Amino acid sequence: MRRLSGAVVLPLAFARYLWESRRKGSGVPCRVPFHIHLLDRLESNNFPRHARPFAVGFTILSALPDDPAAVRRVFQRLPNDVPWDMMSPKLLRRIFEFGLLHSEAKIAAQARSAIEVAQGTAHALSNEAVLARWRFNQLTPEENARIDTSRQWILAYPFFDSYFKGTVTERAGRVTDALRHYGESLDTVPPEFPDLRQELLERRERLDQFKGLLAAIRVERF
Repeated sequence: MRRLSGAVVLPLAFARYLWESRRKGSGVPCRVPFHIHLLDRLESNNFPRHARPFAVGFTILSALPDDPAAVRRVFQRLPNDVPWDMMSPKLLRRIFEFGLLHSEAKIAAQARSAIEVAQGTAHALSNEAVLARWRFNQLTPEENARIDTSRQWILAYPFFDSYFKGTVTERAGRVTDALRHYGESLDTVPPEFPDLRQELLERRERLDQFKGLLAAIRVERF
């Protein structure tokens, strides 16, 4: 019933959004995206309460991955309206990866808990658990050594997946592999992540210098 109510109310909200935007302008649709319009209404309590969870879920889905500010607004200002139990495993995973990428530990932890509720808690070494410990500096050397870098771990952000594999292989002493993964990440990292790009450049330069030093030592020895 809750899903049905939301599915009915949301199209009506979109029709209202189109009507209001044209009424205020000169027949030109509003430039404010619908998910922002919806978020504004939710924050001002100008939305039917029974349909709020559905609208919040739609807002998160619409904002990922290109509007991180809107996603943060939802979790900061409407935390009690986030419909964790209504979300698909795919959306939960996207929220979890968003938390990792943007160092939002609380969001990542909430999404991970929702995933465990949906899938069961008997997977302490699950993908989400390993990634969370890696991102927030809790990964042990033993766990790091067991990570299979031949598969994709972070699905929504390939550049961040390459960064993850680079740090894992660097920590394992696999310099050539780490350089390859850092290079792949640099090739695809979006411009809105300048800090990550700078870190990648510094890591690659450090490893290049280390690799050159090893080569020089071999020459000296032999």
